[in-house]
Parts: sequence; structure tokens; C-alpha cells
Amino acid sequence: MKTFNFIAPFTRDECLRRLRASVEPEKINWTVVINGVQVARNRPIIGGKRVLGKIGGKAIRLRKWLSSQAGSNSFSAGSNAFQTYLFGQLIDDGGQTRLRCRFAIHPIVFVIVLLWFGGVLFAALLPLWTGQRSVTVNVPTGSYIVDGWGVFVFPLLLAACGTALVVAGRYLARDEKAFLIDFLRQTLDARED
Repeated sequence: MKTFNFIAPFTRDECLRRLRASVEPEKINWTVVINGVQVARNRPIIGGKRVLGKIGGKAIRLRKWLSSQAGSNSFSAGSNAFQTYLFGQLIDDGGQTRLRCRFAIHPIVFVIVLLWFGGVLFAALLPLWTGQRSVTVNVPTGSYIVDGWGVFVFPLLLAACGTALVVAGRYLARDEKAFLIDFLRQTLDARED
């Protein structure tokens, strides 16, 4: 995975202070609904910040805030599991700070995608290994027997759906890497090393 290096003309503590002032902490959003009535919720109020993230002592994780109403008190964030994240380490370098960054999707999403395609591959190869020419599919409405080409077509359809989801998600995130680099340049006065 390609690593990008940046240099900020500030100490690590000053860089962390600037990042904390400019980044909205990531929060888990939840809603409690009982019998169709919303009884409680936790929704963040974004005060004009365009980046969400986690700022540690030496590591950062940033992502673009996906909302058409960033800065308002209403929450209508867009959602994209395949969003681009910036994972970075802040390293003291004299009176400056070196940022070693990489861009990727969230590791949990990566694992889920691997499990999905691994399961699809297993479903496609299982009939070949066992020599079965039919598979019984049990669903709430009953049992169905899939035979002939259907045994091979169904996993191909699952693979096509998974691929389409990944491609669409990454297409929607196509500009986020440049956005996050610009954010570092503006917030930390960082330049590429």
C-alpha cells in the first residue's frame, strides 16, 4: 500500500491541537424505537466542520463528512461504507512534524468484502468439489431446488452484485483523497515530503 509523507512546520502537539479544533470526533449514532415510536436518539451536531475523525496522541484517522447540511443542527449525513479514510502517524522531526499517511477504506469494510467474495467463491466451487448438480435453498416461503446452470449462475449473480456495490461506492468516494490532502495542507500548512 502506498504511503504519502507530509511535513508540517509545527510541533506534534500543535498539529494535534489544530486537528482537534478542525475535526469533529466520530460518534456512533443510535436511535431507540419502541412500537414504532422514537423514544431516544443520539445525533451529532456538526458545527461547520467538514471532517470526521479520531485524533490520538500519535495516530489519526480522518474521513470526509458526507452531508449536504454540514454546519446545521439537523443531521442528514450521506452514507458510503466504501468511503476513503486517511490513516496517519505523526512523528516528531526536530521542530516540525512528519506525517506518514495512507488512504484506504475502513478495515472492517475490507474484511466484510473479503468474507463476501470468499463465501461467493466457496458457493461457486462447492458443487464442483462435491459433484452435486442441484442445491436445495431453504427460505421462509418454502424450499426450492436449484439445478443445472442455476447452481453456477447464482454465485455469479452474487459476485456481480458485490462487485457493483464496491465499484459504485469507490466511484462515489473518488474525490475524497484529494479533499483530505487539501484539508491537511490548510489545517497543518503541510507540504508533501
